[in-house]
Amino acid sequence: MSRTLTVFSNASPEWNDPTLRKFALRRTEAALYHERENWQIVVHAPNEVEDEDIPPEVRRSVPGVIYSVLIAIEGPAPPSAFSTALRIAKTIAACSVGIVYDPQEGSITTPKGVKRFPAPVGDDSPANEGIVSLSWWFADCQRFREVGCRQLVETIRTRLPEALPRRYGDYEPPQYKLKVHGLEHFVEFLVESPNQFVVWYPHEPVLGVSLTVPDRAGATPQGYRCGWLNIDLNGAMFSSPAWFTELVRFWREVSIIVTPFYAEIRDERAPIKTWWWNGIPSLLPSAIMLGEPYVSLWPAFAANAKLASNGLRYLVAPSSHDTVAKLTPPPPQDLLQPPDRRIEIDPVTGEVLSIYYYSDVRYPPMWPFEGPRS
Repeated sequence: MSRTLTVFSNASPEWNDPTLRKFALRRTEAALYHERENWQIVVHAPNEVEDEDIPPEVRRSVPGVIYSVLIAIEGPAPPSAFSTALRIAKTIAACSVGIVYDPQEGSITTPKGVKRFPAPVGDDSPANEGIVSLSWWFADCQRFREVGCRQLVETIRTRLPEALPRRYGDYEPPQYKLKVHGLEHFVEFLVESPNQFVVWYPHEPVLGVSLTVPDRAGATPQGYRCGWLNIDLNGAMFSSPAWFTELVRFWREVSIIVTPFYAEIRDERAPIKTWWWNGIPSLLPSAIMLGEPYVSLWPAFAANAKLASNGLRYLVAPSSHDTVAKLTPPPPQDLLQPPDRRIEIDPVTGEVLSIYYYSDVRYPPMWPFEGPRS
């Protein structure tokens, strides 16, 4: 009998746990648990993994995986050896917020007490801590419809399935159900729908998904308009280090698909109003992804940023409690989103005093796109 199990977890195993101590496991070297004649169970030391090393089934089960522990059954072991190895693996997983993956069967075992989400996230739950928004603004709308829609849905399915729609359609209430019409129908709906707005009801703890794709990005009589994708999630997810890691990974992968000129992660709703782009927000968020023309116009950001596989540049704060302001000089003032004239704010308290409704949106002095108004 030759079998392996792998524990994937978002924290290093707690090797001082009493249950683990009885197995005499060690962090820094392979630990021999059981040996009789010519077979053995070996627990290897933890190994840091890259995102690409994590099987899709594991991604859907536990967020923010950064460690793996291999448990191997070596030699002609009796069938009971697998039960023993599984018990060890489940104990390690429970001590490190992880799951047990059986690569031979492609199956997942989740120990008692390990949850995908940190706490219940219903509307009445104390864990309901506001909103975290993942946002993308992009100009190549035709490419997104032809190629990006399908790639986006597949990435959501494998990385954040809660963002898939329960219901979807062109209007309220949405006329289609994913369970009834299927995933392929949803993809075709996104590609072929003549409506520029999609009604999309996700699953908790995803609070909302917004997707607006005009026929083309550019100047209109009302101002500059572009493609826009936004995913709002329960803020409790952002306060979890594991979910912060997982959301950043998901955001980066979607950015490669969407190829935005600007994308961000923010622990509130973005100050840009839907698809009406009007400059880089002055209050920097927890993560920023830049494409052209902003990579060239904000050279200090490009100098400090990491390079994505498709040439985009990005910065991510060390934790969800920080912003990228600690990692880069601010953007040039001429690129910043102007203050919204529709809102009057008390300069001392910051309280919103009144809201004025104007039809015009203001734009920064340095405007790198056409228009903004046709």
